[in-house]
Amino acid sequence: MFVFALLTLLLITWVDQLTHHEITLNQHSKLIAKLKSITDTNADIDWQNIHLDTLPIVLCNTQNLHLGWLIPSRANGYAGKINLLMGIDSHYRITGITVNSHSETPGIGDLIETNKSDWLKTLVGLSINNNQGVQWRLKRRGGHVEGITGATITSSAVLKSVYLALSNFQHTRARHTIDNSLSKPTINEKYCANPGQ
Repeated sequence: MFVFALLTLLLITWVDQLTHHEITLNQHSKLIAKLKSITDTNADIDWQNIHLDTLPIVLCNTQNLHLGWLIPSRANGYAGKINLLMGIDSHYRITGITVNSHSETPGIGDLIETNKSDWLKTLVGLSINNNQGVQWRLKRRGGHVEGITGATITSSAVLKSVYLALSNFQHTRARHTIDNSLSKPTINEKYCANPGQ
């Protein structure tokens, strides 16, 4: 009986190790696909070196040319926090946004998810240099961005959060260029030849 239990335990451990490795590879592949969807997918980036442990993340190609960043954003939505991740290019223009987590109303507020609607794609190409007073507001409030029907609070919250994150990041980078002691470079910034350029 003891030998049978021991063999069963060893078999379970062996199967667990095999599946754990496969699950980790699948999770990493899904993460890379998600990151590619909010950046220039034609960019020659060493995706295996990209991890979300430290944000923002500097994006460089395999020739060490700086391409942009991945930065986080958090909105106070209708039903709670909305955690976003956005890609921006070296000119601080949005290349894409994805939702990491939220608790918005199913069928209405959850249309911020990229697999349920293209609403976040309407923000691609915007920067804080775009007509700040108009471009970064919903149409129903005199702006240029069409909100999600029935989810004005969610739409406004995401728009405001993305604008603030982008604005704060651009100003922080500008100060960092002047004073390199402002903040330490991220882990991924080290393999970028000129991360601030």
